[in-house]
Amino acid sequence: MVGDFNSIRSLEERVVASRMYVVTDIAMFNGFIELMEMEGVPLAGRKFTWYRPNGAVKSRIDRVLVSKEWSMRWPCTSQLVLNRGIFYHCPILMRNDEDDWGPKPFRIFNSWLQRVEFKKMVTKEWSDLVVPGWATFRLKEKIKHLKHKIKAWVNETLVGMGNTAPGVMDELNKPDRIEECRELSEDERDRKMQLQQSFWEIAIREESQLAQKSRCRWIQLGHLNSKFFHLVVNANRKKSSLNELLINNTWIKEPINVKEHIKSFFQERFSK
Repeated sequence: MVGDFNSIRSLEERVVASRMYVVTDIAMFNGFIELMEMEGVPLAGRKFTWYRPNGAVKSRIDRVLVSKEWSMRWPCTSQLVLNRGIFYHCPILMRNDEDDWGPKPFRIFNSWLQRVEFKKMVTKEWSDLVVPGWATFRLKEKIKHLKHKIKAWVNETLVGMGNTAPGVMDELNKPDRIEECRELSEDERDRKMQLQQSFWEIAIREESQLAQKSRCRWIQLGHLNSKFFHLVVNANRKKSSLNELLINNTWIKEPINVKEHIKSFFQERFSK
């Protein structure tokens, strides 16, 4: 949903000469967005989208609203407010940027710790590796070695269609099709029960990972809801994402240039 709504969502989105604005209008507009089950898109370029010629009044009344399903399908969607020229309203460019910002931070999920083979693997790799040198160096090298071993364990044990909920569901469909023609053998029934058990184990593991990413507690929710966790994860990513920087009045979005500017900025700050 895109357009001039002639309403704002917070007092910070409007500057008026009289400093007066009806707060009930804000509550009604936010209630409308919530009722429609929609949400805003991150804004860049300018803080306001509408300006009075004399500059006394400016507001963010033009916006893009998307559904929660849209956010799950295109989580990197953003809107860029362009220069308005002589017009009252600023053009808005909607985009979906999925730039490669390099390797993602390594993390361990709680669901891995519930697997006996994972604990045995970690204990064995940690005790078997002998690194000479001073204590801090040994610790760093052992953690580095353990990280590579954990990644290899994840790829061998957890990654693959046979270890995902959709993959197990595909396998479960095979006995169903066989039952349409004949009865299952004892081995086939055992296999079906194993697949059903595997499906729930994988589903719980994936829900646990989503819950950990979203930093939400299941006990606060009362039940598992992967869609909710996906929405929270995407919302957290939007809040913490840095898609571009304004450098010398020019928006820079290439990851290499953004990283280089941030690096030089902090080098200059810490060198003083």
